[in-house]
Amino acid sequence: MLNITFTTKRDTEKHKNIENHSAVMLATYDASNQATVQASGRAVEVHDNDEVQAIFQSTVHAAQTTGVDVVPPIAKISAGPYVAYKISPDNIWMTVYGWGDNFAHALKHAADDESTADPA
Repeated sequence: MLNITFTTKRDTEKHKNIENHSAVMLATYDASNQATVQASGRAVEVHDNDEVQAIFQSTVHAAQTTGVDVVPPIAKISAGPYVAYKISPDNIWMTVYGWGDNFAHALKHAADDESTADPA
């Protein structure tokens, strides 16, 4: 089963919003491929200490391997203690807009069948 995990802090708006409404959506965009991926599901706070530590370590590892700064962005704000979350997606959509850089070609595909369109 695919799980998406992330770390935040207890006094952030993100944490407060999830406490009030756990249905979430993640959207990403890859400019080089002109592709989007959207995933929706319910965010669940993780309480198992071993799992929490694994999520924190994953957050630190991601910061170390993807950025110049090895400190995760969430570590740079004062917003209470850390909180770990897990999302098991209900739906995942991928859309590739890779019709090339020709505007006329993109217009030709603008009216394509709904099944290839943005799910939002």
